[in-house]
Amino acid sequence: MVDVARRCGISTRLQPVPSIALGAFEVAPVELLTCYATIGNRGVRPPVHRVAAVFDRGGDPADFIVFEGWKTLRVRRT
Repeated sequence: MVDVARRCGISTRLQPVPSIALGAFEVAPVELLTCYATIGNRGVRPPVHRVAAVFDRGGDPADFIVFEGWKTLRVRRT
């Protein structure tokens, strides 16, 4: 499991213990993002870029970004 995590982009020191699959170790969000991106990209680890700033069409720094999402999961109450 540690070897797979390394190949997927996790560089945090991990111990090979059974609870690793349950999230027993903290990792940086960018490492987790890289790992998920690798899985979603069918095993090919893409370069990950951090966004330093976002500008609007006029070249001014954007105050906020509006994200219009879409529902992908159905929530079922039990």
